[in-house]
Amino acid sequence: MRLYNRKVASPRCLVKIVLKKAYDSVEWGFLEQMLQAHRFPRRFIDMVMTRVSTPSYSLSVNGGSFGFFKGNKSSIMWILRGFATFSAASGLQLNKSKSEIYFNGASSSTVANILQVYGFRRGTLPFKYLGIPISSNKLTKNEGMKLVDKIVARIRGWGTRHLSYAGRLTLVSSVLSTLHSYWATIFLIPNGIMNKISATCRNFLWSGKAEYRKAPAISWDYCCLPKAKGGLGLRKLNPGMELC
Repeated sequence: MRLYNRKVASPRCLVKIVLKKAYDSVEWGFLEQMLQAHRFPRRFIDMVMTRVSTPSYSLSVNGGSFGFFKGNKSSIMWILRGFATFSAASGLQLNKSKSEIYFNGASSSTVANILQVYGFRRGTLPFKYLGIPISSNKLTKNEGMKLVDKIVARIRGWGTRHLSYAGRLTLVSSVLSTLHSYWATIFLIPNGIMNKISATCRNFLWSGKAEYRKAPAISWDYCCLPKAKGGLGLRKLNPGMELC
């Protein structure tokens, strides 16, 4: 995606494919065959098929993908032919009203022709995918604060439960400190945001709230030591950070 912010670049395009109501249209036989092809255990396959075919269970299936291509009509034609084959086998259909295509370096005539022939909407950067801002630029502090806000929202939801210290420690270790992991697989998260996340986790551990103005009983560095060394075994998200 970083190449999409260059003014001079070879023609390229990104197609965001969104599927129509994946749960309602997918062929369950196709799903079972794919699980078998990937050699999942038979017991696991039976559990999955029971859940997707029984009304007493609730299941969420999200459909969507990305494809990067050369910015020409032929390249898109071949990928859509491949998708048509997949669609025929799986029952999953393209939702053109939500699917978008992003261009860089392509001529205006090529862009117009592709949009007219294939019926996609032309998208602009940045856009969101699975709750994450996708952009050709580095993650900004303002965008990173959205991740902090998600963590704070979790804390506010837990604040009314009167959790014990041990309960808060478990939530910090298993939930709060890992919420950033998905973002971190895509972006280099700014140090300021990482510090804010760590401070929020620390505040919740000691007070059960996102804000805590008193000096903590134990330094965060010590809390992040392994249990064998007397710490709590928490993850230190930013090794260069010093929190007292």
